[in-house]
Amino acid sequence: MLNHRRVTLPFLALCLALFTAGGCQNSNNNDAQVISSQAEASSSKSEATQSIKQFDLLNTLTAYDEIRSIAISSSRGVVVGGSRDQTVRVWSLGTGELLDTFSAGDNEQVDSVAISPDGETVASGGSKVPVRSNDIATIEIWNLRTGELMRSIPAHEGMAKPAIFSPDGQTLISIGGFDGINIKFWNVRDGSLIRTIQDGVPISVAISPNGQTLAIGDSNNFIRIWDLNTNSPIRTLSGHSDTVYNLVFAPDGQTLISGSRDRKINIWRVNTGELLQTLEGHEEFGVASLAISPNGNLLASGTSGTIKIWDLKTGELIKTLTAHSSGPEVAISADGKTLVSADDKTIKIWNMAP
Repeated sequence: MLNHRRVTLPFLALCLALFTAGGCQNSNNNDAQVISSQAEASSSKSEATQSIKQFDLLNTLTAYDEIRSIAISSSRGVVVGGSRDQTVRVWSLGTGELLDTFSAGDNEQVDSVAISPDGETVASGGSKVPVRSNDIATIEIWNLRTGELMRSIPAHEGMAKPAIFSPDGQTLISIGGFDGINIKFWNVRDGSLIRTIQDGVPISVAISPNGQTLAIGDSNNFIRIWDLNTNSPIRTLSGHSDTVYNLVFAPDGQTLISGSRDRKINIWRVNTGELLQTLEGHEEFGVASLAISPNGNLLASGTSGTIKIWDLKTGELIKTLTAHSSGPEVAISADGKTLVSADDKTIKIWNMAP
């Protein structure tokens, strides 16, 4: 697919992570305690474990081509998928009906979708195939209710991934580039560039619920914490032995969860950089995606055809769902009642309610 003579090592690292794993997730604005002490964990099963009896498969949707990314709008009751066939499709969470299809413009495949906190706006991004240095990848911003293309932003050379919206929905953060990978902040209203961060070889990002802290996962195995008020790095987290594919903040804003190609999930205390816990049990392809429940009690991770459900209070693996052929994308609805997974041409909708 790629012209290997022209592709730099940083670009190869980004291709590997962004095209095979869901690198970025936003967090939910709920107050919750995510990590309890080891003593509390060993004394009794948590409320989350006791309440979840099973994850029932509610529906299986068939897409027209490989699904590269998914996101959920609970307010509109839909799941959005970005596809290899140059489209963004919208399905009903309740019925599985295909409601709308957006053409992705200049991008020949859609590698990422992100939904605004109010659930009314979706951003999509991707690349041409093969990816070339002189191509400018765009980010499209759509009105999810009307299907109107609100804005098309020439964002990065080579490829562009709209990673996350800020908690207030006014800013979109993207990762992309060819010879040098960077992170850009865009004004959603007018498409203007607000700032650019160049820090190592960024693969994944997450923003805290208060919008003041950015976590950046790197292909060189570390995580950098940035203070967005001062636009400067304040801490480096070291604990993975391979590329950091995924990052997500817990609802309390004080806990960060990272998933890596090294097959481990690490749980960190953000203000100190302390590694609180490591969750293990993933297969050869590492941790392809992460999603956290809005109350901060449960974590879903996609890996090697399965979805693992973790109790974050105890670190216990409470469920493994065999659902797909490789590392699925995962997303959890804002009401915590629905899990959605996607891989290849299949989207599966699971019941999370007790």
